[in-house]
Amino acid sequence: MAAPAVAAAAAPPARMAMAWSEDEDESECEDEGEMDAEAAAAAALETTIAELKAEFKTVFKNWRRQAGQIDWRALSEVLELGLVLPTDRELTPLDLWEADMGKVLKHVFIKADKSGHLFGYLPKMATTSKGSIALNTAVSFCERINSAANQTVTKGNTLLGSDEVNMLTVLRVNRKFMAYMRKRHPKASEQHFNMTVVSSEDNAADSDPEDE
Repeated sequence: MAAPAVAAAAAPPARMAMAWSEDEDESECEDEGEMDAEAAAAAALETTIAELKAEFKTVFKNWRRQAGQIDWRALSEVLELGLVLPTDRELTPLDLWEADMGKVLKHVFIKADKSGHLFGYLPKMATTSKGSIALNTAVSFCERINSAANQTVTKGNTLLGSDEVNMLTVLRVNRKFMAYMRKRHPKASEQHFNMTVVSSEDNAADSDPEDE
């Protein structure tokens, strides 16, 4: 008789057992609901990404077509860009180096497509992303310049003039960019002053100066 009595004492009342069962059911429902919500959110995200990818192909094609149709000589007069452009050859990126691209972006792309049907989010990406143009210089960039200047003006470079320090600092900040440009766009990154640039390859031990 002792064993049944102990078992009866250890067993929870029927009402309490029912409450526990209901709690477990509610917990399982909540878990299933959370899983369903996460699955729905993931599916919605995949759909949005697919739609944006499809839209990008169209708007980027429109962007390139619009950019390729720019008459820079006429646009320079309309927007008062002050560009001095050659007439005896095709224009290069260096001819547009001094152009105020903020004016160009507003006139050619933003004002021409206020509804966003032609270029989608590309104008916003061009003005708010890390590679944005036509924006005020960020404070972080100024701090980066100052940090590069501190690394440039070392004990061995204290006799450099202000212009030389400025040039070396900019070169240091843009080192990776210039390496990329020289590799991918060698024509656009050529020297403008007809000077010979000695590269690390020229200084290699197996190089022969007579070959140049």
